[in-house]
Amino acid sequence: MNGDHPDRDDLVAYSLDALDPRQAAAIEAHAPGCARCTRELEALAPAVAVLGESVEQLEPPPELRERVLAIVREEADAKQAELSGARSRDEATSRRERRGLRGLLMRPAVGLAGLAKWNT
Repeated sequence: MNGDHPDRDDLVAYSLDALDPRQAAAIEAHAPGCARCTRELEALAPAVAVLGESVEQLEPPPELRERVLAIVREEADAKQAELSGARSRDEATSRRERRGLRGLLMRPAVGLAGLAKWNT
């Protein structure tokens, strides 16, 4: 924002849906109540509409899809490993806590069983 209004560059970026959500929300909150910014956005609309048609459409190389999918798989595997590691640590902690609690409860029982056997 520049003073009371968004910068022209921000309005252009907003028109192209190229702002981060926080910046876009600021413009969305401001523009409807501002005649100047509304006019600017309306003036940008035709240019944005034909932008996709005004440049040569290129076919991406076939290996691009595989490279992108490889990155996605790698990131998904890393996230899964991170989640599995956290889950394993939580399960190990839970087992130790149960074993510790069971141990505390079982000690008197084992002692009493041993005492009962010794007395018989």
